[in-house]
Amino acid sequence: MRVRILQVADIHASQKGLNTLRNAVASEKPDLVIICGDITHFGPYEFAGQVLGLLKHQVFVVLGNCDMPDTFEKVVLHQNIVHLHGITQEFQGVKFSGFGGANGTPWAYGNLYTEEEIYDALRKLVGETTILVTHTPPVSFVRARISEEMGSTAVDRVVQERKPLAVLCGHIHEADGVERIFGKTLVVNPGPAKHGRYAVVEVEGSKVEARINAD
Repeated sequence: MRVRILQVADIHASQKGLNTLRNAVASEKPDLVIICGDITHFGPYEFAGQVLGLLKHQVFVVLGNCDMPDTFEKVVLHQNIVHLHGITQEFQGVKFSGFGGANGTPWAYGNLYTEEEIYDALRKLVGETTILVTHTPPVSFVRARISEEMGSTAVDRVVQERKPLAVLCGHIHEADGVERIFGKTLVVNPGPAKHGRYAVVEVEGSKVEARINAD
């Protein structure tokens, strides 16, 4: 069975990001919507509710560093919305594991975790048949895209050790793209939805393909 995923990240409480999501859902007709964090920009909570409220599909979501940690305590989550942080959820035979927020770096702020916290959580969740959903990308991906030592070393380590099918992420706006790391795992960062960007990810068995759309 082929699963068609619409992936967005980094809406940052923007009307353009909201419109990007709305229009992509209508045009791409996904089976599943995945939101990789930074729905808001340190609020407002109502905007997160507006984003999630327009989606009638199955939705898996993690928060970003610019989302308040208590966002999903303030926003009503309907049955089609799953906060994927720290858990594994299956959809049409595909396993998805998630971890939100970002690793603490000199330039990151907000909803943060240590690399040890990220690694300890993910190593218990991720396997070779898993698609990992994070806000922060693995550092090897960022290095390959923009030659910078940015991203999470913990996510990188989990990918190297556990070899998931894919990592769907966001966070570092400049490091958008699709890249295979460690010989197997496809990493997809669509770039910020606030700039009109999203990805369509197709999963069929162990095969994962992705394309990025931009205004």
